[in-house]
Amino acid sequence: MSINLLGNNYTATFTSSGSDPNAPYTNVGGGFAAATLTLDAASASVVATEAANAIQETSETITLDLTGPGTIALDGADTYSGGTNLFAGTLETADSNALGTGAVIFAGAATLAATANVSIANAVTINAGFSATFAAATGDTLTLDDVQFDGGFGTTAHFGSAANTGDVVLTTADGGGVGDLTGAAAVDGGTLTLGDALAAVLIANLEGGLTVGTGAASATLDLSGQSAEAWNLSGNASGVITNNGAAPATLTAENPEVTVFAGVIEDGTGTIALDVAGPDLLILTGFNTYSGGTYVQQGAVSVQGDNALGQTTVADV
Repeated sequence: MSINLLGNNYTATFTSSGSDPNAPYTNVGGGFAAATLTLDAASASVVATEAANAIQETSETITLDLTGPGTIALDGADTYSGGTNLFAGTLETADSNALGTGAVIFAGAATLAATANVSIANAVTINAGFSATFAAATGDTLTLDDVQFDGGFGTTAHFGSAANTGDVVLTTADGGGVGDLTGAAAVDGGTLTLGDALAAVLIANLEGGLTVGTGAASATLDLSGQSAEAWNLSGNASGVITNNGAAPATLTAENPEVTVFAGVIEDGTGTIALDVAGPDLLILTGFNTYSGGTYVQQGAVSVQGDNALGQTTVADV
């Protein structure tokens, strides 16, 4: 079966898991208007699967909206250009071209997850006040080339989860790196890798704070040779901050508020230095092994555990 939208908006609602019997979707015909295709996974347990070329824009524009609390899985390349709007639920992808060529917009609390090694070149925007989760299945990597925050209090980017412990690589190859000064970021599981210097700038612009380790799942921030600032650095004992890049890296903690980081800061293939920039207190309680030194510019650092300052000397600058 296939459905030609003929310039009309169309909603497909899925109440059980399985392949979409309606696909492929097209919008073909001379002079027809652009159309919006809404895929609605009606309950959290529903996983609706779309095969390759399920959305075929051979003539007029198609925009894809995802609603409902369940999962829509785009398993192959698609050709639509009208963009993808995530209002709820989870969008899984196993193909770097599954999201067409348009922008991906988080217009609600939703998840974008890779179930293979996937690189997303689409511009990805998190609208004001919403949370977005980016994750990869265990053993897989999701690379994001163009992520921006649209502004507004409460805008939060989550990376990884207890169920998805793969690697999310943040780069700015396609023009991202603009941060919302009131947004926040949290590494909830797996690894968030800073792929280039502007990715580090994006994280540094998030004055809402950076949390590494939020639950029982191991959560790692890999600086990957990039020096980065973190506003109100915090995290529980599941958090790890490391540097697996070839170059040394400095983590600068900007603390307008008192925060506690209970995880571990450790060297990887490259060393880490900790720069405490204040103006308030950073409390370290983990067993840290970084060797690049600890430098206190403003504020203070409090240690509540053996080796909390790593294998370093401490300098007040």
